[in-house]
Amino acid sequence: MKPLIWKEFRENVRWMPIGLLVSAAVCWMVHPRYQGNNSLLAIALVNQFAIITPLLAFALGVVQAYRDLQNAAGAYLNHRGVTASDVFLAKTISGFAIYIVSVIVPLAGLAAWVAYHGMWWFPMRPAQVIPAFVFALAAFAMHPAATLMMSRSASWWGTRLFPLAPAAAMLAVFYAYLRDGGLLWAGISFLVGLLMLAWMIAIARQSWRQLASDPPAATVNASLRRRWLLPTYMLVGSVVCLTTAVMFAIAFVEDLSRSKVYVPTPTSTLAIEEGTDKVWLVTHQQDYDSSIGNYSDKVLGGEIVTGAATELNVMANDAKNRKFRYLNYVTQLRSMYYNSDGFFTQPNASQGRSLNYAYDARGYLIGYEQYPQLRWVTTIAADGVHPAGVLAGKPFKLDALGNGYQIFMTLANFGFPHPLIDADGVYVIDQDPIAIRKIIDLPIDGVSNVEAGEGLAPRLIIRSENQLSEFQLVDETGTDDWFETQRSNSMTRTQKIPNNIKLSAELVRTVTLPDAGFTKGAFGIAWTADAIVVSKNWIDQQSSQSNDFYRLKADAPIEKVTFAIDPGTSVAPDFDKFTLTTMLVGMIPGGLDLTGFAIALAIYITDPSQPNPVVDFIRYPIMVSTFFVSFIIITALSFWLVRRAAYRRGLSRQQTRCWNWSVPFLGLAAPLSIIAIYRLVHREPCPACTAPRRVDLHECEHCGEPWQPPADQGIEIIDQAA
Repeated sequence: MKPLIWKEFRENVRWMPIGLLVSAAVCWMVHPRYQGNNSLLAIALVNQFAIITPLLAFALGVVQAYRDLQNAAGAYLNHRGVTASDVFLAKTISGFAIYIVSVIVPLAGLAAWVAYHGMWWFPMRPAQVIPAFVFALAAFAMHPAATLMMSRSASWWGTRLFPLAPAAAMLAVFYAYLRDGGLLWAGISFLVGLLMLAWMIAIARQSWRQLASDPPAATVNASLRRRWLLPTYMLVGSVVCLTTAVMFAIAFVEDLSRSKVYVPTPTSTLAIEEGTDKVWLVTHQQDYDSSIGNYSDKVLGGEIVTGAATELNVMANDAKNRKFRYLNYVTQLRSMYYNSDGFFTQPNASQGRSLNYAYDARGYLIGYEQYPQLRWVTTIAADGVHPAGVLAGKPFKLDALGNGYQIFMTLANFGFPHPLIDADGVYVIDQDPIAIRKIIDLPIDGVSNVEAGEGLAPRLIIRSENQLSEFQLVDETGTDDWFETQRSNSMTRTQKIPNNIKLSAELVRTVTLPDAGFTKGAFGIAWTADAIVVSKNWIDQQSSQSNDFYRLKADAPIEKVTFAIDPGTSVAPDFDKFTLTTMLVGMIPGGLDLTGFAIALAIYITDPSQPNPVVDFIRYPIMVSTFFVSFIIITALSFWLVRRAAYRRGLSRQQTRCWNWSVPFLGLAAPLSIIAIYRLVHREPCPACTAPRRVDLHECEHCGEPWQPPADQGIEIIDQAA
């Protein structure tokens, strides 16, 4: 075995400098420099390695496999008593050594560079190269996939390339989790990647053993129970290829059929009327207003919702020419954050004009000065401000920066400093000098930012268990007239520099939620002067089922209002219609459809605020009928193709019956799998029954007549020993 490994290493080590050069070039392009970087280190590194490492592993596998698959080389090795398994393992071991050295050396150099410079220029640390290394390790799966592809005997390149599909699909999953997952998902992906590599190597090894040992006779398409690895892999490849093709077809059809002109969509929802604080059921839509160069909300109709109302006309003219505030979501705080690599968030400039802050997964805000020099200048913890170069103090429990920006996006978009929302309270960062203050000391389970009327600052609503607390954000004068969505150039009190505002919070009222259902998921909330309006039933525009909302007051009983929509005035968009996309969805394997439906149903059972898939099936009869008709047609076609493919491959009745049973779950992937797994069997007319019979069987599979050698002509020369 050692001489074989040395032979492979000696013959292919010349490819190592190419791998080193490519990996080093990528590490140089993505490393954070003094000029800054457009992307975080781990994100940029995984993005680039997702391109180069699969290509490196694939190219190395093709180069190694091609030489020994030639007839002369293969005959020589087999003649010397070397098994096909030994040849394959020697190629895999030597190929992995060459590949991993080409990747590790540049990554180690990058980690050393990051460790030397620290976080002074950009939020980075050496551990951020780990996700890229884990992806590179998983990408080596393309090496055994390449050897498997090269060892297959296929009459057309479609079936020859099948082995690449499952490996590429698995790498896509690894990329999705490693790009933003940080060390946690890097560790999980590392363990899963080792199992995936072991599975791929076992599959490719089985293919190489069959290449040298399979007899070309009656056992070619025999039972595969003892060789389940390779057929299972090819089955997965067929499903992946079919599903990918269908998804690309759907995307292409959607792009062609999508209107290039913006078509407003009417929506009915609960709203609060400005000035009167009455609750309305309003139908509105967003139209483009050329006078302001943006989209504006236009009210189409609606009615006031009162306790005595039974059915409401959503197109009534009463709501026109009125101004409304719509319900917002109360969302749960997130421990993870968007646009991150698991170590830091993307630097955010919403907390100051001169500093960009990045949130470190260890629970600190790291502030970077942009001008005149890019450098780390401050560290902010939950209990105070600390100098650059140290991570000290009490860390935040969650991503307070990201949660605050998500909730108070309106403030950030208009240049105001937004609060920082953590699990145990709300903070603000003051400028000149930089300081952090805790303005709300309260455990937080959910939070929302709601409009409080024209000219007033948004109100902060905090859910702590079953209690809702409303806070008013005021400036140093104790008023909330500091907020203005469209500031003019006049030097009035409301035109002060937003970063100089020192916000505080004043408790306005506390109310109790009606039931436990409001603590399990998101719900709608709106503000009025005397009550807080909440609703967990979003409006169903296509039926007259009952909907309700609650008015919550501090010192009064909970008021529940139930209403229904007049089905004759529904203005829901006409989604239920025949589309080519729905027909294409019917081509997706039935097993995937059932899995998706089961997942959607499980999500609805655990969280009733999510859409009910059973109700959606009933709601759209035309689309559902189109899907089932398409599915039935594709299934019937698949049955016919399975019979044809099984006949051409010479499968037994039992094998054909098993593949027929799989058709409802695999669809067109079933005949594709037969083509990919089994070899084509040649046939010739039977002398007895004239039906085409397999040439590798001793008896005709149709009439049972034994094989008869052709009649002698007297001129044949036959080697009896052979």
